[in-house]
Amino acid sequence: MNWLIESALKMARMSDAEIDDISAKLPAFGRLAAALKKSEPTLSQAAPLIDQLFTELKQEWPDIVAVTPTVEELIEFANSKGV
Repeated sequence: MNWLIESALKMARMSDAEIDDISAKLPAFGRLAAALKKSEPTLSQAAPLIDQLFTELKQEWPDIVAVTPTVEELIEFANSKGV
């Protein structure tokens, strides 16, 4: 992580553990951003279908939000076991 960003996070009183966690996830954020940029033309064409999907998912959104922490915990557990 860039020292300037790390310093700003420390000044904002983010814990070292939180900073380490963010730093460890930066490569994944970079890959995701690159993939989204590459997919932007396709996503633009698919926008009407995406809008329809989001309309349908609104009803399920509370359940999605409810289970997301559990999914994250399962992913962290799997990663800790080298799966």
